[in-house]
Amino acid sequence: MNKKIIAAIVAAATVLSVMGCSDEDFEETVEQTETVSSENGSADISFDDPSGDFSLEDDLEESGESTTASADTTAAQTADTNSTANTQAPSYILGEVIKAEAENTDSAYENAFLNLKMNVPKTIWFDGDDYKADKINTSVNEFPSAALKLIESGKPVLAQIGNLDMDTFKVTIVKGGDYSKEKYFEESTNIYKTTNGDTPPQNVSSEVRSITFLGEKTDVLTMKGTLVDENYIANYLYYSKDGYSYMFELSGFGDYINYFEEATTLN
Repeated sequence: MNKKIIAAIVAAATVLSVMGCSDEDFEETVEQTETVSSENGSADISFDDPSGDFSLEDDLEESGESTTASADTTAAQTADTNSTANTQAPSYILGEVIKAEAENTDSAYENAFLNLKMNVPKTIWFDGDDYKADKINTSVNEFPSAALKLIESGKPVLAQIGNLDMDTFKVTIVKGGDYSKEKYFEESTNIYKTTNGDTPPQNVSSEVRSITFLGEKTDVLTMKGTLVDENYIANYLYYSKDGYSYMFELSGFGDYINYFEEATTLN
């Protein structure tokens, strides 16, 4: 079966939502939800696409707080920390995408806090600003500052997303809490195994591969399986610095681990 047909079946929710469609456009999409603990309680992680993403919508609805109210509540808690984010633009922590200017050229994810420059496959499009903003109930213009305040409060935020068909790149960030490589790998394994609802990947296997990332030996969880006779591979990398957890995902119908391996520093 053609890969685009598979993607249409499996990734409809992501593609439509990134393009600004309403929830009603994909009401039949199966949504799996896992719960992850944080220092502020439990945060629902909602996965409404093949590779999964962290959603704060349920947290905000249950507490009755808007993004602004949530940020105000935690302002006092973070006032006495020496967070670099307090004196930098939000993009310093969130990173930013440098979109390719020419066809057949890779885009790049750059993060000044991590001193990271990482190319992203040219098959991936970065048009998910509305999607990211909707996930935390804010506007595109307000997303950077609102996202950073939530991250500082201990809530995971989908900071970057790009995709096309089944090829997906994601960066989720959180500060503090009990997030760890082991926890991220465990949850990612469960999510991968339930991809596509009633017709999940078959012949699933996993391995942890050691690579050099930003000059350090780093583990990458690789999940492999078949979706309608096509190989579907997801790579997950966890990286932490100064209390911030960065959870990367790069998945699709190819093994893109080399993009992690070939990441460089900005200076």
